[in-house]
Amino acid sequence: MREGLHVHAPACALTGGGKTSARFIRSCLVLLSVVAATGAAEAAPLDPAQQQALRAATFEVVYAKPTRDSLSYDKPLPLELIPFAERNDKYYSVGTAFAIGGNRYVSAAHVIMGGVGSQYDPPALRDASGHVYEIDQMLRFSLHEDFAVFSLKNDPRVPPLAVNTHPTINEAVYAVGNALGEGIVIRDGLYTSATPEEQDGRWKWIRFSAAASPGNSGGPLLDSEGRVIGVVLRKSPSENLNYAVSIAQVLGSKSVASFDLRYSMRLAIMQASDTMTLKGEFRLPRTFADFDDSLMRLLEQRTDEDRRAYLAKHRDRMFPNGDGSKQLLNSLYFAEFPHLMQEQTDGTWDAFHPEDRPQADLGHNGYVAVGQMTGIGFAELRRPDDVAAATLYGDSKVFMDLMLKGIGLTRRVGSEAVKITSLGKAATESIHEDSRGRKWQIRTWLIEYNDSAVVTAALAVPSGYVVMFNTVATKSVHATEELYRLLTEFSYVSYSATLAQWREFLASTTLHPAILSTIAIDFTYDKSFSYKSKRCSVDVAADLQKITATSGLTLKFSYFDDGGKVVWDVASITLSDDVNGDRWFTLLRNQHPPASLPDSYRSAWGKIVDRRHPYNRVPYKGDGRTVIESVIGTPSDSAAFQYTMSYYVAGEKDDESMKAMLALLEKGTSILEH
Repeated sequence: MREGLHVHAPACALTGGGKTSARFIRSCLVLLSVVAATGAAEAAPLDPAQQQALRAATFEVVYAKPTRDSLSYDKPLPLELIPFAERNDKYYSVGTAFAIGGNRYVSAAHVIMGGVGSQYDPPALRDASGHVYEIDQMLRFSLHEDFAVFSLKNDPRVPPLAVNTHPTINEAVYAVGNALGEGIVIRDGLYTSATPEEQDGRWKWIRFSAAASPGNSGGPLLDSEGRVIGVVLRKSPSENLNYAVSIAQVLGSKSVASFDLRYSMRLAIMQASDTMTLKGEFRLPRTFADFDDSLMRLLEQRTDEDRRAYLAKHRDRMFPNGDGSKQLLNSLYFAEFPHLMQEQTDGTWDAFHPEDRPQADLGHNGYVAVGQMTGIGFAELRRPDDVAAATLYGDSKVFMDLMLKGIGLTRRVGSEAVKITSLGKAATESIHEDSRGRKWQIRTWLIEYNDSAVVTAALAVPSGYVVMFNTVATKSVHATEELYRLLTEFSYVSYSATLAQWREFLASTTLHPAILSTIAIDFTYDKSFSYKSKRCSVDVAADLQKITATSGLTLKFSYFDDGGKVVWDVASITLSDDVNGDRWFTLLRNQHPPASLPDSYRSAWGKIVDRRHPYNRVPYKGDGRTVIESVIGTPSDSAAFQYTMSYYVAGEKDDESMKAMLALLEKGTSILEH
């Protein structure tokens, strides 16, 4: 197995049946590959002179291996498990190119795309004697037709291959390519057909039966006289026929870089799917660095535009808009582990978290739990007690070192997977404030050995962080960050921690959500606790509820309608003796449900309005505890909301003491919104 190639190695841009790769759409680029195919009927071999000229004009396309590795591992890398020639090669061999004129060389676009938006140096060509020639100017490039024409610095001036722009179907052909750095391979077959391209039939692919191996991409397809008729690209997924782009098409192209691909756009949190056309071009020639920058910016710009168009088209059905959102706007979840809102097949929106959330112990009461939704990693990071909040929030290395204990990132070397223990400090970091005023830290760590990156969007909460994360190709970083920025709008989280954790969090004001500027939380251990917002206030003395460093405070944030505007605000306040306490109270804001919701919502609201059980101040027992609940203020069926108070005590308690405690809680509670 080739060490370090499992992320950056080319992957097909076009798949069978004319569909565009979904991976390309998410990352704004396409990489193509050729896989093995069976051979066809034998043809007469090229004569020695033709073979000699062919080998002189055919090159490997290579990328220099990175010399920097910012990662740390739990043991030395067993590089001896990599084949000798491969581990001693300073380059990755990824494809083939060939000469067609004075300092003009041709390869497949997907082979060159491996160096676009990459951490690697620009692609280069390597001849049979090992000399390496850097690409100078990009002359012509078509991502959808899959060809690239370029010049070299220090051109070796090899005699170019002759071309045949009018080949004959059913005649013998030869597929030529570099078999992953193991030398030029020539295989024979037949030119079987000219097949219209899948999208609009604007041109015809050459189909041929000569076998091809990984690394053949970009090599010449020759006729029986050794003349180039096409550029080898890929294999059909359903039959033993390969694809090439006609050399006539390459030679007749304009001096531009272009892409024109149709694809289906669908956000994983939504049901709607739209067909988009990703199209753009810019003039050539340009240096490779300028070409790289221009192509990535244009691809990102076009995909960003498509995403905005998709969102605008479906805005009326997206949360919090439309009838499908009403149920979620009248629900409340305890979302300590991050939830993600998603549209269901019936058009309703709901919030979900991964069912499987394995948890890694960090020591000192810390842990990291991870799961996956819609192809994205989600995590809850509980800060260890021996790590200061300011350190965790401010030091990207500390944050990621803790995350890695849960993610379990490894580097495969031969047959072994070596655990990665640190990625160092983030290469980039920024703050994204979503429409609800929550501040997410967007960070990227580069993984040099395979041209990838770890990207996270982390929301600081009193207990530590809630996190979105993924490992992606370097060229996909922008698309991943944009996706995270979008998904922050559909996140559902609660703020739950001990009072000691809350104290540190409240001191780190830079990362507070905007809503916290309207809320005052104050407490003195063993004396008192107070909470005040524009909606309500609660004052509790220590003789009613233990108030210590380990007491637990949970603010359940929710989305709800507030006078015709959807807000994200505190819908529930819970204070407990400790995180697993014997006593706790909850003040809950209940939303008046619209008539369109199921009867269960109206029934629950009716119990509040009529002060029926459990809101009748009559204690009841269940699940090993005694509970008493009431309605704060005067209930009314016409009210937009109603607050309820619940008090819980472990074990069986007498009615009078429960009623007395509830009365004290009610006395210390004021409803300030109207």
